[in-house]
Amino acid sequence: MPRRGRGAAAVFWLCGTAWAAEDPEELLSRFKTVMKGNLERLPDYTCAMRIERFSRFTAERPWERLDELKLEVAYAEGQELYARQGARRFGAQPLAEMITRGTIGTGQFGLLAAHIFLQSKVKFGFEGEGEENGHKALDFHFDVAAGDSAYKIRTAGVEAVTGFQGRFRVDAETLDLVRLEVHAYDIPEKLGLAEVQTVVQYARQRVGSEEFLLPVSASLQAGSSDGNENLNRIRLAACRKYQTESTLTTEAAPAFSPAPSQPAAETESPAQVRSAGLPAGTVFEVALD
Repeated sequence: MPRRGRGAAAVFWLCGTAWAAEDPEELLSRFKTVMKGNLERLPDYTCAMRIERFSRFTAERPWERLDELKLEVAYAEGQELYARQGARRFGAQPLAEMITRGTIGTGQFGLLAAHIFLQSKVKFGFEGEGEENGHKALDFHFDVAAGDSAYKIRTAGVEAVTGFQGRFRVDAETLDLVRLEVHAYDIPEKLGLAEVQTVVQYARQRVGSEEFLLPVSASLQAGSSDGNENLNRIRLAACRKYQTESTLTTEAAPAFSPAPSQPAAETESPAQVRSAGLPAGTVFEVALD
């Protein structure tokens, strides 16, 4: 798929020249420093995730709601882990294996932002000044070539890594990320897709006793070569710190008192016999709930 041109899009995003006096490279450097700090101080946390999935056969038709998924997602040690709502624990099973039908995507929770803002081989550019919810905002674009990308698309058992590009909006006062748009490009024909795009909205959220910049909503839209389109609308809520605590206590063992010896001629009946051991190789599974 050819790369999207940025000429027309720039008209939409360029809204003024008030920031022209400040070096765009300096603005970008300041933002990346703030973003790096935000990402590196993220605690291990978990949120409730609700995904509404829609489909339509052509862009002219309205979206038809297919289903709704309710999951728990955790960001721990730089990884995204998923579990069905109400499950006792997070597993290592990929989300694509848990949800085998319909369109599903990962990375919106934390990996996508880290891939863009924490690696060096990303081309950035300044677009101009905008406005977001009454606040001044700064608009930038970026591009990650396929050779430097970890953006993987899989469909019908076929997968490929593609390049991706997009734009992001930053609050001009706090330098917090507000919105991130990602578009895959040069998608291999074997995938049967014409377009894949993701949009993530960010806001400050309290987790435990502190506030962190977290994604609060996202959308994933994929269009196939035959005109069929799929859309996921994602909401994140009830975020909380993901941690475990354990306490080990010991007590003095009771004094050992040997049982009184029995005369050799006496034996116990079968009802009196109690097993004091377990078969060799017995396996116990212990979980902290």
